Amino acid sequence: MQERRTTIRIPYRTRAQYCPADEPMPRDGRVADLSDRGLRLLTREPHQRGETVAVSLALPDEDELLTASGTVRWCAEAAEGRRWYATGLEWSALDETSRYRLHTFLQQRIAQRRDTADRPEPWGDDRMRWWWVGLVALGAALIVLVAFVLSVLHTNRVLDGAVSHRNAVITRLERQGAQLVSTLEVTQTRLHGTLQELEQLERHAQQLADEAGRLSEDVQQVQAAYAQARADRERLIDEVISLERHRLELGRRLSSIPDLRLAIRDAVEARAQEDRLRMPPAWLPTPDTVWGNRGFVLKDGVSTLGPEPGGPWIKVHEPEALSAAPAADEPASSSSSP
Repeated sequence: MQERRTTIRIPYRTRAQYCPADEPMPRDGRVADLSDRGLRLLTREPHQRGETVAVSLALPDEDELLTASGTVRWCAEAAEGRRWYATGLEWSALDETSRYRLHTFLQQRIAQRRDTADRPEPWGDDRMRWWWVGLVALGAALIVLVAFVLSVLHTNRVLDGAVSHRNAVITRLERQGAQLVSTLEVTQTRLHGTLQELEQLERHAQQLADEAGRLSEDVQQVQAAYAQARADRERLIDEVISLERHRLELGRRLSSIPDLRLAIRDAVEARAQEDRLRMPPAWLPTPDTVWGNRGFVLKDGVSTLGPEPGGPWIKVHEPEALSAAPAADEPASSSSSP
């Protein structure tokens, strides 16, 4: 693959920590080359074009790691082995401090490469050459050792941060679990109380239903009693009306003394007629024995059939005498009334 570069890219190999945007845990990777526009990163898994990846790497002679995010522009299997994938990242946004640090490092490396290319060969003989080779190897070993130590320290810091985050998450989850347990206990207590209240309400509802049934029966009885009382009232009203009519009729009939006398005479005659009907045949008058007594068996306390000692007697007045005599319960002043 060929690409058109507008900046200088230098080879720079070091360990790095990278993390995709959608995953919180960092992963180990390697830096192959570096520029002020991006870097070539060796990763354990392939990444898609356009994916955002955060990278942390160490720069020489600096304790603080350079952390920046980039966008994946290409990804291919690395030549170093099938376990690695070469991923081209373009810096998304660098703050001024990180941009200055990266630019300074690149300028220093470019200047060192120029000085090394222009510097004459210092070795005069094989002994001096081996001496310088040993020094360079020692320096390289020291650099590798420092880089390894820095990488280990960075890894430890990352792991410490992850462990702290995990412990914080566990502590928060434990607190939330305790809160949930207490909430569940309170909810169970309230639910138990609610169930008891529901049972009481059901009992009260049953009692109210029984009371309603009894009240319905009482209402039916009251309605029946009311209907009976209404019927009795109507019957009494009819009786009162009948009695009032009878009273008016009696008042009309008894409005004068002659009418009263006539009524008494009619009653006496009706009574006498009833007595004649109830009398045995042996006591009935005959034409021979009853003559001139106007149909009376007894007259003035004496039997018209002859003396019957020990027998009952009834004193009967003549109708004319009865009609001429004043009534017993009539006031004395009423005898002169017409």
